[in-house]
Amino acid sequence: MFVISPGLVQTDMTSSFPADAPWTPPELAPRLVRALASGRADALSGRYIHAEHDDVDDLIRRADEIRERDLNAIRLVR
Repeated sequence: MFVISPGLVQTDMTSSFPADAPWTPPELAPRLVRALASGRADALSGRYIHAEHDDVDDLIRRADEIRERDLNAIRLVR
């Protein structure tokens, strides 16, 4: 399981946002989802990943460190 942020993508829902907002290219979120669905990033399960700000290949290379330091961990408190 992963939590992803697609970034700020221009859509009908964001049409009222300023033109100079920090828009994210719309192709980045599907690219991230494909990488996660491929299984290559399974070592990062339970982590938050941002489509624009995170480099999945770099995260995969750093998976041991990320797990050891508990970086980007998702928490559910009941």
